[in-house]
Amino acid sequence: MATGAVNDALAAIGRTEDLRFSPDNRLLAVAGYGRRRCLMLRIDIEPTAGAARIVIRDFVELRSDSMGEVHGLDFIDNRTFVVANRDGLVAVFALPQGDPAGQGHEISPLRVIKGSRFCRLRTPGSVAVRRESHGRLSLLVCNNYTHRVTRHVIHGRWGYRALWNQVLLEQGLDIPDGIALSHDGRWVAVSSHGTNDVKIYDMSAPLWR
Repeated sequence: MATGAVNDALAAIGRTEDLRFSPDNRLLAVAGYGRRRCLMLRIDIEPTAGAARIVIRDFVELRSDSMGEVHGLDFIDNRTFVVANRDGLVAVFALPQGDPAGQGHEISPLRVIKGSRFCRLRTPGSVAVRRESHGRLSLLVCNNYTHRVTRHVIHGRWGYRALWNQVLLEQGLDIPDGIALSHDGRWVAVSSHGTNDVKIYDMSAPLWR
C-alpha cells in the first residue's frame, strides 16, 4: 500500500531502468533515468490480523550534477549508495540526514569513479556492489557499448577512491545491460541486451575475460 504522495512521486519519476533494496530492506531505490534523479522509498512492514502488510508512506527525491541518465544503482550500506550514469560516470553518494519527509534534495557525490587509463569507464549501465576482505568493496560495472564488465575496488577509509581498476568480463557479452550478485558474492549474473540472455559466472574461480 502506498500513499497518494508516494504514488504521485512514482508517476512523476518517468522512465526507470533499475531498483535496489538497501541492506536492511528499509529503503527501495528507483533509478530515474528519464528525469536524471533517484527516488528513495521508505518501506515499512506492518503486522495485521491476516498477514504482514507492506506500506510505503514516505520518500525522498535526490538530484545531483553527478546524476545523469541514471541507469543502475546499488547500496554500499544503509546510508551510502552508488549510481551508474549511462551518459557519464559512476558516483558514490551519502543519503541526506533525517527522515525522507517527501522532500527533494540536491546532493553532491562523495566520489566520482572514472576508472584508469587502461580501464576507463564507458557508458556505465548497471552496477553491483561486492563485499571483499579487509573492508574493501568492488564495484562491478556493465559498460554497455564497450561490451564488458569492469571492476573498481574502493574503500570507505580512503573516501571511496578507486584503489585499482580492471576489466573483469568481456567474452560473450553484447551490450551488458544488467548485473546481480548472489548473497554470498560467489556468483554474478550478467544480462546482454544484444543476445537476450543471462550468463552466470563463478567469482570463486579464475574468470577468463
